[in-house]
Amino acid sequence: MGRATFEQAWGGGMPPPSPARRRVVLTRVPEKFTSLAMPGVLEFTAAPPTEIVLRLRAEGCRTCALLGGAQAHSLFLAAGLVDEIWLTIEARLFGGGTPLLAAPADVHLRLLAHEPLGEDGLLLKYAVKK
Repeated sequence: MGRATFEQAWGGGMPPPSPARRRVVLTRVPEKFTSLAMPGVLEFTAAPPTEIVLRLRAEGCRTCALLGGAQAHSLFLAAGLVDEIWLTIEARLFGGGTPLLAAPADVHLRLLAHEPLGEDGLLLKYAVKK
């Protein structure tokens, strides 16, 4: 996840990360978060996406979720590292907010599945066509 997503989630009173689910936070200044880092649980890095994924694969990770942030989404998409995109549609209009991507992109998707979320929501699962 990106730094802003991390700060929004954990600054908002979210419980500390669980060792069962590793978190890697992208930041330009990982040293700023040294006191929060927990090796193998909560990590902060300025490494490029390809390097992060190669390291995680070498350590046995086979599936990752990319969370929040237009910058993080754009970086991983541009590097060709995104296989699926899951979008939620909620019955609420905001009139603004964070865009999905920070940079222009031309990404072709194929619908894999759609699932209801409660009474008014919908989850759309797409494959990224490579």
